[in-house]
Amino acid sequence: EEEEEEEEDVEITPLPWAQLSEITKCLRVRDLLPADISHDDQEAISNHAAWRWFENMRHPEMSRLAMCGLVKDILSCMEEVIPVLQKDCANVEMQQDSTTAPLLHIYSAHDSTLIGLLCAFQLEQPPKWPEYGSYLKLELFAVEMDEDDNKGNMQHFVRFSLNGTHLRFCYDGNFNRKDNDDAGDHRDDDEDASSTPSLLDHMVPVHVLKSLLLSDADSDVALEEQ
Repeated sequence: EEEEEEEEDVEITPLPWAQLSEITKCLRVRDLLPADISHDDQEAISNHAAWRWFENMRHPEMSRLAMCGLVKDILSCMEEVIPVLQKDCANVEMQQDSTTAPLLHIYSAHDSTLIGLLCAFQLEQPPKWPEYGSYLKLELFAVEMDEDDNKGNMQHFVRFSLNGTHLRFCYDGNFNRKDNDDAGDHRDDDEDASSTPSLLDHMVPVHVLKSLLLSDADSDVALEEQ
């Protein structure tokens, strides 16, 4: 009787969705899922956890509070590289020394951090939670505009890709591609951006990214700098 009373007093606390997804994913990889949890069940758990995470992180204030520091650091590194790109495009001889900004930055983070960055940079959402070993790549391009009113004007753009798949940026709820055909959306990382006519389809102007996640005070400073 005492044992039964002790068992009745045990309080079971439900796991958060993110933790449940992580645990069941690890068990699935090791073929240790409980018999009453199928692979489809685990997939549904993972998808729901990803949906909840994306919904939370897509809130502007949540993104700003959670990711502002890292986003500012990434953009600051890009700002340091822009003069290097300008010299390179102008065919100015450069020497790599201690004062030259590094051309490559590598950050190590959790899968949840990748989701935070996708939301902070307002990129399209992948169909599921990023797999283990996933990577988000940001490439900085210097593009000489050909339009009559911008001829000879060098502008800088960023292209995002998740695990080799290029991602679109969301402008006020609309992605930057002019069409909804996904047939040409997924190019490999090693494919030359200049080999397609839609060069800027997956690129975002740097000045647009700089306006993300800024507080009112930061926005005023950014406007003064422009």
